[in-house]
Amino acid sequence: MITLAIISIAATAFFGKGLSLNNAGELALSLEPLFDRGARYLMALGLLAAGLSLALTAPLAAAYALQGLLTLNATQFRLT
Repeated sequence: MITLAIISIAATAFFGKGLSLNNAGELALSLEPLFDRGARYLMALGLLAAGLSLALTAPLAAAYALQGLLTLNATQFRLT
C-alpha cells in the first residue's frame, strides 16, 4: 500500500508534463516544488516504510502459500 501511495503521488504530480524519472532521487528532487525541502525526507520516509512493510509481509505471504502447497497444519508451527 505504501509503495502504491508513492507511485500514485508521483503519477499525479507529473501527469501530462512529459518528464522522465530514472530513480528515486530524481523523484524526490522533482517533488520539491510541492513539498519544499521536506520532499527528500518524505521520499526517504516513504521508501523506508515501503521496505519495512515488504520485509514483514513477504515472508508471511510465502509461508501462507507454502502451507497450502505442502498441506501443512498450522498447529505444527505454534510455539505455545
